Amino acid sequence: TRARTPRVQDLLARRAQRRALPLAVASLEKEEKADAMVKRAGLRMEVSRLSRVDDEGGVDEEGLGKREDAVVAFEGAVRVSPDSVVARNGLDRLKLVTE
Repeated sequence: TRARTPRVQDLLARRAQRRALPLAVASLEKEEKADAMVKRAGLRMEVSRLSRVDDEGGVDEEGLGKREDAVVAFEGAVRVSPDSVVARNGLDRLKLVTE
């Protein structure tokens, strides 16, 4: 096979990116795309913040001996961020204690 020049590789990468974008995003102007990316980043940061707040609340409630409140806080964290290790470990720990 022939080695591809950087320009060809760049064009192929751009074409692949365009195909991966939903049609609605592909139809946006550059400024609109930038605004959408900023909003998306803001939403992701807010979800992350909410997850941390629930994680911390669950840990605090657990430390105070309020198991039911801790479970509620950890479940909220899992709803906001299903990948939250702190919340999942807290739920597992509390369920083992109550069983």
